[in-house]
Amino acid sequence: TLIEMGSGGGAGRLSAVEGWGGNGGANIYLRAQKINIDSSYIETNGENGDSAAIVAGGGGSGGGIMIWTDSTAIHNSEINADGGEGGHADIYGGYGGGGAGGGRIKIFYTTWLDTSGIALSVQGGAEGTGGWGNGEPGMPGSIHIELITGITEIANKVTKIFFIHSNPIKDIAKITCANIPLKLHLYDVSGRIVKTIWLKNNTEFIRLNDLEQGIYFLKSNEENKPAHKIILLK
Repeated sequence: TLIEMGSGGGAGRLSAVEGWGGNGGANIYLRAQKINIDSSYIETNGENGDSAAIVAGGGGSGGGIMIWTDSTAIHNSEINADGGEGGHADIYGGYGGGGAGGGRIKIFYTTWLDTSGIALSVQGGAEGTGGWGNGEPGMPGSIHIELITGITEIANKVTKIFFIHSNPIKDIAKITCANIPLKLHLYDVSGRIVKTIWLKNNTEFIRLNDLEQGIYFLKSNEENKPAHKIILLK
């Protein structure tokens, strides 16, 4: 996952805060069908920690950069998400701040990628120094470049294949069917066929006034097709 923002560095504290930690790097997200970058800088570096007399602050971690596109050309450019350096303390007595970890750089594309003259960096920040001890350096971050499968979204209008209008019905059933001709059987609740119907047009009006009031089931002669419930009122 792409981090929203790099973590801030820890503050150096003895009896009170002396060296504030650096802010973490920001998040940059570029999403487009085609992206061209030439002779540019993209940076989400963490800030360095503050220096102090005794206890210095830690660096802020690198941020996140994601580029997601169908095709992209990145020429003669730098993309950096480095961690901030730890602050320095007095050389005669003090503790240096820790360096921060590098951030993340991710580039996804679906057709082609051209990166001539590109420089990517997710270096960890250097440790701060002090007369009583130095901080630890930050670990490097991650770089991920991947060809991914593109997905095209196609909106299709869904057409009802079979529909009974105004159910419950009285005397006449209006039936719409996309696949004609179609033979239908009307069953009563005991499973007896009480009427056979042929649909020759996409919309048909079927007279049911010769049937008693009740519940019926309409089913086509095609296999694996569900039965449709009809409530007939008088």
